[in-house]
Amino acid sequence: MTDYDVLIAGAGLVGSATAISLSRLGLRVALVEPSGSTVSAQPERLTTECFDNRVFAIRPSTKRFLTDEQLWNNISEKRVQRVTRMHIDGEGRERLTLGAHDAGIVELACIVENDNLWRSICSRLDDSVARLHGDILAIDQEPGLVTVVTSKRKVNCKLLVAADGANSVVRRHCEISVGERDYNYTGLVANFTVARPHRGAAYQWMGAEGVIAYLPLPGNLASIVWSAHDEFAHGLDEDVLFEKLSKRYNPLGIVDLVSRIGRFPLRRVLPQT
Repeated sequence: MTDYDVLIAGAGLVGSATAISLSRLGLRVALVEPSGSTVSAQPERLTTECFDNRVFAIRPSTKRFLTDEQLWNNISEKRVQRVTRMHIDGEGRERLTLGAHDAGIVELACIVENDNLWRSICSRLDDSVARLHGDILAIDQEPGLVTVVTSKRKVNCKLLVAADGANSVVRRHCEISVGERDYNYTGLVANFTVARPHRGAAYQWMGAEGVIAYLPLPGNLASIVWSAHDEFAHGLDEDVLFEKLSKRYNPLGIVDLVSRIGRFPLRRVLPQT
């Protein structure tokens, strides 16, 4: 006898979206997250004055999935920006331009804030998905049954899904070995006001100091993502970042930094088969 058809470890964007989608098929689904975790808490109210510095470029196929599963229903559309063109530049290279019209599609991608997407997904979580809290202490597998022991209770399920991040507890308990590669690069993300209209175009530059991308946001805003070597990235504060971008690659004419600088270490984690 199982408690649930599917138990999903991790109640972030991926885990919650998966839970909602599977529950719509009539399956008994539960989310489990660590004790004291606030990952699944509803984010604060979105404000027009401040855009989240963490954004996603959502491809059309992903947007169709989110729409079909009603996970896009409560998106604040005025905070979403379509990307219809992409200009790719680099040292000693001619510009390459990709256009949605040339590909016969409406958009190459759309840029949406983490909090905007998270709020929309959270609004779809209801009683059809059970919410469990507790640290996973052990996992036992046998044909047709997975038993998960948490700090609060023991749970039986037919399928256990690991959506608990790069340092997955589920992966460790299931003894799934991985190969890791540290790129020694950091992703710097920040939002700027810009002087020139982006007209729905994204810009990307590739060179010796990494990759710089300008992603359009509504109005005169752009999200800038710079994948830079760790030593270089860690020495960049607000003033230095502005100066370096202005000199290195500045297709839209950055004016003011309007967010905190986010820093994300870049590494690859792949299961060993």
